[in-house]
Amino acid sequence: MYDTEKMLLTAGVDLEKLHTEYGPGQLEFVPHPKNGIDAADTMFRLREGVKEICLQKDWLATFMAQVRHSENALAICWA
Repeated sequence: MYDTEKMLLTAGVDLEKLHTEYGPGQLEFVPHPKNGIDAADTMFRLREGVKEICLQKDWLATFMAQVRHSENALAICWA
């Protein structure tokens, strides 16, 4: 996971947390908070960066949207 965090930082995505979730191959990426267009740019770079990193490792990245409106979540998984 460290190499993934390092590659994302090089792309301009500063992560506050990166940890495993309950499902196999499931990770949670938590970027530092941003305002306005910077927040959208960060999420775009995060998603595209994860896709590129997974392609290099012959993995498949999938993204899970928020399940409930009462929760603030975006899940990213790869296998």
